[in-house]
Amino acid sequence: IIGGDIGDEVHASTIGEVISIETTAQTGVTVTMSLGSGYQVVYGQLKDVCVEKGQRVEKGDLIGCINEPTKYYSVEGSNIYMKLTKDGNPVNPMNFLES
Repeated sequence: IIGGDIGDEVHASTIGEVISIETTAQTGVTVTMSLGSGYQVVYGQLKDVCVEKGQRVEKGDLIGCINEPTKYYSVEGSNIYMKLTKDGNPVNPMNFLES
């Protein structure tokens, strides 16, 4: 969970390909990207998504904006849900993000 304000822009943390865009009860509008070498990144709690399934995304490209949190993340306040996996196993995305 990375805090932010509703409407803040969410940009791709790295190069990847959008493999799905779905809406779930837990993370709201959610974009999943394949990064290659078994890595996937998930961005949730979004609105105004401006990417499409199958699209190649470059580092820094706009993905969408932070939406109001779902009931599952209402205690945390507005945020971007970010999940990184390698071969399906969770990896801490903070280890890969530039400060």
